[in-house]
Amino acid sequence: MAFSDLLTYELTDFLMFAPGTYVRMIERYNEAFWPGHLMIVFSALVSGAWLHARKDARLVLLTLAAAWLMVAYSFFMLRYAAIMTAAPTFAGMFIVQAALFVGLALKPSLIPFDGTPRMRRLIGLALVGVSFLLYPFTAYLAGRGLMAGEFPGLMPDPTALGTLGVCLVARRAPWWLYAIPVVWAVIGTLTLIAMETPDWWQLMLLLLIGLATLTIHRLTFREAPP
Repeated sequence: MAFSDLLTYELTDFLMFAPGTYVRMIERYNEAFWPGHLMIVFSALVSGAWLHARKDARLVLLTLAAAWLMVAYSFFMLRYAAIMTAAPTFAGMFIVQAALFVGLALKPSLIPFDGTPRMRRLIGLALVGVSFLLYPFTAYLAGRGLMAGEFPGLMPDPTALGTLGVCLVARRAPWWLYAIPVVWAVIGTLTLIAMETPDWWQLMLLLLIGLATLTIHRLTFREAPP
C-alpha cells in the first residue's frame, strides 16, 4: 500500500470494533472485577500518602508495576484482544513498563521523591488524584454510563495518566520512564477520536499539562540526567 493511499483513510477506518462493543466490554469488565475496585482505591490512598510523606519509593514503584501488569493481562490479553489485533503488542508495551518499575525498585535512588519543587509536586499529585478520583466518572459525564468508567490498574488510559503524575511528583525521573505512558496517551486519544466520543480531548489535555510542567521544570532547574 502506497503512502498516498493511507492519506485517503480516516481514523474510523482503522477502528476494528463498534464503539458500543467497546463500551459493553468495559461494563462487563467492571462487573466481573467488582468489588476489586475498592482494593484499587485503597492502594491509591496508601500510595498517595506514601508519596506525600516522601517515603521510600519502592512501595510506589512496585504498586505501579503491578498496575501495568494487571492492565497488560486482564484488559489487553483477556478482553481487548478479542476485538483488536494489536492488543498483544499493547500488552507487551505495558509489560515492558512494569519491568522498568521493578528495575527502578531495585535502585530507587534513580527516582528520588524528596526535594521536588512545589509546583511540579502539586501538579503531579493532581494528575494522580484525577486518574483515581475523577477519570473513572468521565464516561458517565460523556453519556456512556457509570459502569463504563475506567479505573487505574484496570484500564490503560488512567493508568498512564497516574504514572505520569507519579513521575512528576519525583524530583527526577529517567526520561525512558515517560516514553510508554506518553505513547499510550496518544494511542488512547486517537482511539477515542475514532470512536467519536465527546471526551476524547481530556486525556491529551492532561498529558500536555504534565509534559509542559516537566519541560518548564527542566528548563528552569537544568538538572543533569540520572
